[in-house]
Amino acid sequence: MTPEQAPDGVREAVEKEVKHINQKVRSKAARVNNALRNAELEVLERHNHTMIVTYVDPSKDAAIAEGLMDLRFANNTDYPIYISGYAYGGELTFTIYGHETRDPNRTVEYVSETTGTTTADGVALYATDQPVGYLSQTQGALQGLTAVLWKYVTENGETTKEQVNSSTYQATPVCYDVGVNTDNPTVAAAIQSAIANNDLDQVQAIISGNYGQTSTATADQAQSESQAQDQQQSESQAQDQQQSESQAQSDSTADNTQGGDGSSTPDAALPDDPTNGAVIE
Repeated sequence: MTPEQAPDGVREAVEKEVKHINQKVRSKAARVNNALRNAELEVLERHNHTMIVTYVDPSKDAAIAEGLMDLRFANNTDYPIYISGYAYGGELTFTIYGHETRDPNRTVEYVSETTGTTTADGVALYATDQPVGYLSQTQGALQGLTAVLWKYVTENGETTKEQVNSSTYQATPVCYDVGVNTDNPTVAAAIQSAIANNDLDQVQAIISGNYGQTSTATADQAQSESQAQDQQQSESQAQDQQQSESQAQSDSTADNTQGGDGSSTPDAALPDDPTNGAVIE
C-alpha cells in the first residue's frame, strides 16, 4: 500500500510523524553545527534553511537534504575526536571530545547579525485531499532576512573578529490548506482556480455558499443595462420617426400653397361685375 492509498487517519498520522522526524533531523544538524563551531573544527560544507528557523539564531542553523545539502567537517586537530549526543528534558545536546590544545584563557563567541529584512504579501494556498469547506492555517507569515555570523576570539587581552558565514532566508506569507474534494465539477474547478491564484476571499466565498452570487449579480446588471439601452434606442427611433412625419406633413402643406415651380398660385379670377361699378337705382 502506498501512502496515497492509506486511509485518511493513517495517512495524516504518518505525515505528522514524518514532519516531526524531519524537524528532529534539522534540529540535530543545527546542534552538531554549534558543537563544531565551539570546538573550532573546520566546517567544509554548511547550508542555511530556505526559511528562517526559530530554534537557533540566524546563520547558526544548518540544513541537510539527501543528495542536495549536507553538513561536512574535518578534524583539523592532531588528535582523534569523539562525538556524543543525547536528548533529555526536551533538549538535544552534542558534545565533541578530544585533546584540548587551546589556551585556557582563550574565549570564543559567535554573534549573529541581521543585515536586512523582507516581507511577503498575500497568502499561499495549497490543495489537500479534504472535502470542500476544509480550510486550515498551517503556517503564519515568516519574515525574510539576510544575516552574517561573526566569530570573536579573545586571547591575551586582544579580541579579533572574522566572518564565519552569511545566510539568506526567504519571506513566506500565511499558508493555508484548502479542501478540494467534491462531486460538483463547477465548484471543483472554481476552488482549484482560487488556489492557483492564491485567492483566499474566493475560497471563503465558495465555502460559505456565496460562490456565483457575484457573477449572477453582474449578469443581472448587464441584462438591465441592455434592456435600458434597448428602450432608449426604441424611444430614439420613435422620436426620429415622429420628426420625419412632422417634416413630411410640413412639406405637403407647402406644396399646396406653391406651384410646381415654386411660384405662388394666383387666386381664381372673379366674374366681371355686370354693373361695371355703376350704381343701380
